[in-house]
Amino acid sequence: MTEPALAKLTEELADLRLRVSRLEDEFAIAKILATYGPAVDGNAAETAGNLWTEDGTYDAQLVTFHSREEITAMVSGDMHQDIIQNGAAHVVGTPLIHIDGDKAVATCYGRLYRQDEGDRFYVWRVTAVR
Repeated sequence: MTEPALAKLTEELADLRLRVSRLEDEFAIAKILATYGPAVDGNAAETAGNLWTEDGTYDAQLVTFHSREEITAMVSGDMHQDIIQNGAAHVVGTPLIHIDGDKAVATCYGRLYRQDEGDRFYVWRVTAVR
């Protein structure tokens, strides 16, 4: 293999590694977002809380939680238990993910469906999630 061909191949391999790394990062972020709904609907408080760092903040619009511990407690708390006891589905849409070096921002829509006494689900809340 000629030196220019080897240099081109090395450059293409480095580019491919960067692209795969970016896809892995995007997938990991999307997986975090997709984990939240089943965790909170399934009453898996620790799983939900562990989606945040120890000092992470969750602004739920109605109230803000300032740590992983507070988020975990929210899932076990009366307000959340009231929401899920008759059936609920926290659903996020496909996220738009922007990665810039070591920082990322993901934005999507979130919907909370609740079940009524007639076993029908209805949209109870729609939010923009970031």
